[in-house]
Amino acid sequence: MKSSSVITGALTVAIAATLPVLLPSAASDDLGPTATTAPTATARQAPGHRLVIKLASPGVTARATASAEAARVAGQEPQHLGGGWYLLTGVDDVPTARATLSASSGLRAVQVDHVRHAFGDPYYKRYQPYLRASMDVNQAWRRSSGYGVKVAIVDTGVDPRHEDLPKLLNGHDFVSADGNADDGNGHGTFVAGVIAAQRNNGRGIAGISRASIMPVRVLNSRGFGRDSDIARGIRWAADEGADIINMSLGGGRSGRLLKDAVRYATNHGSLVVAASGNSGGTQPMYPAAYPQVIAVGATDIHDQMTWFTDHGPWLDVVAPGDDIASTVPGNRYAVGAGTSFSSPLVAGSAALVLSEHRRWSVEQLRAAVLRGAADAGPVGPDPFTGLGVLDVDGMVGGSAKIAVSSTGPITGTAPSTARPLRNDSIVAASSPEGTDHWFQLDITAPTRVSVSAATRTAKRGVLRGDIELSLYDASFGRLDVANARSGSRTETVRAVVDDAVYVRVRNLKDTRWPSAVNLGIDTSTASAGNVQSGGAPRPALLGATPVPESYGAMRSAPIDLLLGAQVAPGSVDSRSVQLIDGETGLPLARTVNVAGNTLTVTPDAELSATRNYAAVLNGLRTTGGRTLADVRSGFRTAS
Repeated sequence: MKSSSVITGALTVAIAATLPVLLPSAASDDLGPTATTAPTATARQAPGHRLVIKLASPGVTARATASAEAARVAGQEPQHLGGGWYLLTGVDDVPTARATLSASSGLRAVQVDHVRHAFGDPYYKRYQPYLRASMDVNQAWRRSSGYGVKVAIVDTGVDPRHEDLPKLLNGHDFVSADGNADDGNGHGTFVAGVIAAQRNNGRGIAGISRASIMPVRVLNSRGFGRDSDIARGIRWAADEGADIINMSLGGGRSGRLLKDAVRYATNHGSLVVAASGNSGGTQPMYPAAYPQVIAVGATDIHDQMTWFTDHGPWLDVVAPGDDIASTVPGNRYAVGAGTSFSSPLVAGSAALVLSEHRRWSVEQLRAAVLRGAADAGPVGPDPFTGLGVLDVDGMVGGSAKIAVSSTGPITGTAPSTARPLRNDSIVAASSPEGTDHWFQLDITAPTRVSVSAATRTAKRGVLRGDIELSLYDASFGRLDVANARSGSRTETVRAVVDDAVYVRVRNLKDTRWPSAVNLGIDTSTASAGNVQSGGAPRPALLGATPVPESYGAMRSAPIDLLLGAQVAPGSVDSRSVQLIDGETGLPLARTVNVAGNTLTVTPDAELSATRNYAAVLNGLRTTGGRTLADVRSGFRTAS
């Protein structure tokens, strides 16, 4: 779903915003030139706006109620979408119509019909190194094929004439309302190639599986579509027996219509996989953020999070999504980037698993996919890489990776373990996203202190890292903070103090990939009358046992968290304090005790050996009535 353009001869199709680059024909070794001819086809649209309504109960009376309400508000008969949902088109005054319909006792829900968009063999060795380097797919192919598994691609359609794609299953077009799910955009065909391009046929690329493809067109030729069409496409695919549904599309607003369709598909035996999005932000994207869906982010060939991946606690796994090669209409090939192309790698890998376990339920298949992730980023489950990077061979019975990083535990991740601050202090380039690095500088007399953190530009001169630099006094009151993303390579914090200070370098995102962070100090004598005292907010986490990002934690020992404020015991519940299993992503049974600033989490059963876990605090209140900032403390248990 990254901003993209697929180049197919003399046609460039915009997809949300990526830049897939045209690959040469199979007989050539050089990349072809780009071209810029925009498509002219448009989606079928009714005048006015669109609403969707859900009946309070099924039956003839309820349908009559829906017809009457629709006629009164929109002057037309509603279109049935399935599951008690109906579509109203041509609504001129949406606020008035919603108010009128919401007052009806015959209707359970009224919402806008939201718009969503696509996220953005001769070539195998040269253009698909990620399949070998990151995913170890050659070994996986010796164990499984994915043959016989039906994967529905709910997207812009699929080109049925591409020579490198298998014969497609019967599909449906919900944009033009017919059975021809051809692709006028290119995005869906690209996704299809990632999943199932034929191997060892002397043409093009290799798909990750030999699954069967069911094309379902719900997005128009510009890559946009309505919830009403997407929901119908999901339900149709589930009714047609799709084992897996891939959706490389999404948007920032949730809706009951889409959520109901996802739940329907899951209840009818379809595993739903979706791209997380490409804005690089933390806003949940739907359908990926629904709990029934496996939300997939993107990594580069080195298993590091890409700068464009949308992320958060709703992210489940990550897979390669940078420089991905695949099929595009017209028997052509392209290279693109985006979570749109990470999602089908997960969907295709799930097909490999399911072809060896045909009697498995959706829950069993989902658990196998999540278990088949090697820890990446911060230790344990985290909002940047979820449970980790897809490990395909491990999923199908091969040797599972424990972690993709060999950097080992990180020191200085909490104030209690702060390192001495010197002019040559460095935060290593291998520091994972979201990690805090603490330093302490001893001061014994009034002193003007200036601390700078410098990052280098990344490839092509682009500054990609995002760090936040904070300065705290000896009592952890904040004195200064810097987080400017205006292209500057240096962040600087300053204060006048007469006691020890603490410096926190927080890797917000993407600093790991470009370079290390170099710290510098400048001090000079100051007047006692100018000494400053820090204020709120204090750090949420002052220390932890086990230490954050550490290895070798005792399996039966409690997790002690020293917080920056006293917690109100009444705010502790099953959602605000969780101990997350890094293999399944599920919360474990635990007991919580609060004593002043210390919160102790004790697992009800002994933790597994050499396994990643994370204590996660979300939405806790302090005794002073404030909301404590979210806390995540990951660790790995001893063998």
